[in-house]
Order: sequence, then structure tokens, then C-alpha cells
Amino acid sequence: MAEQIIHDANKFISQGKTKEALEFLATQLDEVTTNADKLDILSALSELFAQLGETEDAVKYLDMALKLLDESGMGTEDYTVTKAMLLGDKAKMLVNKSTHEDAISTFDEAINLLEALKIEDELISYQIAEYLYFKGSSFHNTGKFFEAKKTLKSSIETLEKLAEKDSRQYLPMLAEAQHELGQVYDSDNDLHNAFIYYKYSSMSYQRLPKKDQEEYKGVVAAVYNNMAVTQKRLDNPGKAVENYNLTLKYYQELADKEPDVFRPYLAATLNSIGVLYTEMANKKKGVSFYKEALGIYELLEEQEPGLYKHYMATTTHNLGVIHDEMKEHENALKYYEKALEMRKALAEKEPIAFNMDVCVTLLNIITLYHTQTEKSKSLDYRENALELISEAERRLQLIESDKPVIKSMKSDVEYFREFFEEITTEKLN
Repeated sequence: MAEQIIHDANKFISQGKTKEALEFLATQLDEVTTNADKLDILSALSELFAQLGETEDAVKYLDMALKLLDESGMGTEDYTVTKAMLLGDKAKMLVNKSTHEDAISTFDEAINLLEALKIEDELISYQIAEYLYFKGSSFHNTGKFFEAKKTLKSSIETLEKLAEKDSRQYLPMLAEAQHELGQVYDSDNDLHNAFIYYKYSSMSYQRLPKKDQEEYKGVVAAVYNNMAVTQKRLDNPGKAVENYNLTLKYYQELADKEPDVFRPYLAATLNSIGVLYTEMANKKKGVSFYKEALGIYELLEEQEPGLYKHYMATTTHNLGVIHDEMKEHENALKYYEKALEMRKALAEKEPIAFNMDVCVTLLNIITLYHTQTEKSKSLDYRENALELISEAERRLQLIESDKPVIKSMKSDVEYFREFFEEITTEKLN
């Protein structure tokens, strides 16, 4: 009976009538007579509330299901498995609420129930491995890296055995667990092991049949991106470029099919490669990647005004920095001025978030004016410089911070004010 009720509720959901589906299920819960039907409807209500992001209600209905189950009698294998599944679902919802300590203890309860059965069953083994994965992830989120590593390795050990029997079924979860373990090592600043597990994860995804790999292309791109970042931090720029190029390949293919979803990732990757080439002193390549990223950000900003202006401003500023370092001061000033205009607009709406960015660009332009003044032996830049110095002083006063970087910026502004107020043609010559 519950199966038909849930089927009817899904009809409401397919018509966009979620509220009616909830009311229908709640009404039917009072009508059904068997505990089995009640359990199925309680689970359906919990799942629907979870989909709506209403975790409190989702957990409430799972607790009702668990209470009903305990009242129904204990001792059977079916009871144990059902209770473990309900506890596992509850623990996942607690993860979504970021109540990780409660989630860990609930996963433990579910795992202990399944392990106590002491039966060789593929699905139960997988369920234990999945719960261990989520438990390890919760340990990671609470900063307990040792426990996270130990738990995730137990999950991976089981998943590796399962993948030997059915690679298509279990490789995705194995790859996800390996990626998570890589992130734990990353958080713990063990970059060598982080890279190893990122690599294992990419290899697991590559073992999937070609038609299945398409489904996980976005996840694989993220794995390669983490590999690139790790190699960069390990001071292996060549390897970082290789992995960024793989990331770029995947995001380009994905953006061709789903531009609204993946263009932001494509732009971010291009920007990261631009940063890397700049740090490798290959500034011309850096400029090329920055410009490509900027083009995508401009397109995204046209589609969703205001959402990508910050990224546009940062990339534009970075182009100014590169041209500045290449002694192409005219181009540098062009990009700095564009970045300044965008950053001022952002700071007008969110001063706390963006005043610092405005000051950074202001100081870069003032520094450029200083360089050009000394080079040209001319006072042509003096008036503009003093105007920008006054604005930088005003904005720095609004930043309530005693961080060294702020103190350094204030000191630089003081120096430039003194320089431009006291400079004369005679002193320059």
C-alpha cells in the first residue's frame, strides 16, 4: 500500500506541487495500519524534506521511523539492516547541518549494527564503506586529521575489494574516497601524500568505461585542479602546468555542452594558469591566459550583472601588474585604470569587502607614476598622483585593521605624499 501512496505523492511532485505531496503523505501516514507502511511513508517524508533543504523536519521524521522500528520488535536481520539504513540517512542529514560530532556518533551506531551481523554480503560491505567515507569526511571537517585518514583508509580498503568484483558499480565511490583522503592530507600540509591520493582518484575514474567517464568529467576536472595546485605548492611548476592543462581540457569540453554551469570554472582555470606562467617568468603566456579568462568573465558579467565584476576587476588588475613588470607602462596604466573603476564600483556597494582592493590598485598606479616621474624627469604625473594619494589615505582610514600589510600600505602612501609634494624639476635633474 505504501508503494502506491508514494507513487501518488511523486505525481504531485512532478507537477511542482510539493506542498500538496507533503500534505498527502502526512494524511496517509494516519490512514495506513501496518508498521511497514508507516516506516516507508516516514522515510518518504524525511527524504522529501531533505530535498527541500529542511533538515530539521527531515531528521524529525527519521527519528519517528527509528522509534517506530524499535517498538516493532528487535532481533531479526531485517530489523538490524533497516535500523542501520535509517541511522545512516540521519547521519548524512546531520552532516548537511554541519553537526559533525553528532553525525560521527550516528554513523558509528549504523556501522556497528551492520558489522555485528557478521555476514558476507556485498551490499552490506558497500554500505559500511560508504558510512566510513562520510564519517572520515566529518572527521576532516572537524580538523581531526589522524582519525579522518584512518577512517577513510578503512573505507578505501573495502571499496578496492568491491571494485575488483564490479568496477563499474564501485569505482566512483572509491575515487571519491581517495579524493577526500587527498584533501585530508592537503589540509594537514602533507602535500606529497595529498598528490598521491589525488592521482589514485584520477586513475580510478579513468578505469571506468568510456561512456561512464562522461558522467564524472566535472569531478575529474576538480581532481586534476587539486593535483595542479599541489604540484605548484611543491614547487613543481612543470607538473602543475600539465595538470592544469588537463583541468582546462575537461572544463572546456564541459563548457561547450553546459556553458552556464562550467564557464566560471573554465575562466578560473585559465586565470590560475595565467598566474602560474607569470610566476614562471613567462609573462607573455601569462597575459594570453589572463586575457582569455577576462573575456569569459566579461561574457558572464553581461549575462548576470554584478556577479562576476569582482573576478573581472582582479583579472584586469593582474594584467596591469604583468604589463608593469614587462615595463609596458602605457598598457599597465590602461588595465590599472579599468580595474580601479570596477573596484570603486564594488567598494561603493560593499566598502568593507572591497576598499582594500581599491587601495591596492591605487598604490600600483601611484607607484607607476613615481617610476615614470623619475624616468621622464617631468612633473606631468604629480597632480594625478597627489589626487590618488588623497583617495588612498581616505580609504585606508576606513580599514579597521592593524595587520602588517595595512601598516605597510600606509607607510608607502606617506612616502609617496612626501615625494610628490616636495619634488621639483630641479630635484629631478
